[in-house]
Amino acid sequence: EENYKRLIDEVPVGIFQTSLSGKSLAANLPLVQMLGYDSPEEFVGSINDSAHQVWFNPDERAEYVKLNEEQEAVL
Repeated sequence: EENYKRLIDEVPVGIFQTSLSGKSLAANLPLVQMLGYDSPEEFVGSINDSAHQVWFNPDERAEYVKLNEEQEAVL
């Protein structure tokens, strides 16, 4: 688990996880820094609607969720 967390935090791209409803569950340091938050905890506590608070085009999140449901997998 420690290696996984280190890998996620060291990649130079923003990664985050949300619930199906769009509430933030986790984020890596690069994403937090790109979006101007002080910590992953602050980001997670602030994002309740990722479609409108994180995604550039909220409709794309709806398409992504639909695709995940159709594929019965997390993409």
